[in-house]
Amino acid sequence: GARDKFLEEEVDNPSDLAATYNRAVTDYRLKNYEAARQGFERSAQAPNPDLKFRSLYNQGNASGSVGDFKGAIESYQRALTERPADKSAQDNLAWAQQMLEEQKQKQEQKQSDQDNKGKSDEYQQDEQNQEQQNKEQQEQQQKDREGQDQQDKQAQQLEGEEQGAKKQQAPQDNKQAQQS
Repeated sequence: GARDKFLEEEVDNPSDLAATYNRAVTDYRLKNYEAARQGFERSAQAPNPDLKFRSLYNQGNASGSVGDFKGAIESYQRALTERPADKSAQDNLAWAQQMLEEQKQKQEQKQSDQDNKGKSDEYQQDEQNQEQQNKEQQEQQQKDREGQDQQDKQAQQLEGEEQGAKKQQAPQDNKQAQQS
């Protein structure tokens, strides 16, 4: 195809940056954006200002197509140094800057969501730890109450035994008093 023809021209005459540019355009049309970017980067070395501008401009397009908006901005800015009044390059530069800003906002939101999820996970873990501590505390309080109940029963039994012993002893004391 066309790409192979331009590649062959490029190999036969490596200094022919127009052939490199044409191959890069073909790569771009085939959606081989990385190959296109590399070709445009090479052809942007051309001494011809028109070829240099078109290479930088299209390098910006290829960079934007793969989501490299910083690279696109840099390419459009370099293209505008060749043709400062080019409306299309100015518009594409503004687009790339807007896309970069949106990309940053999405990344910040994603990071914020991850941070909040982490906080949510930490909060959930803290909540689980608190629940476990409360459960252990309740179990200990229940054991303490059971232990206190047991002590109260033992105390009541002892009291009952002591009162029973006193009642038995009291009649003997009365008998001794009567005999005197």
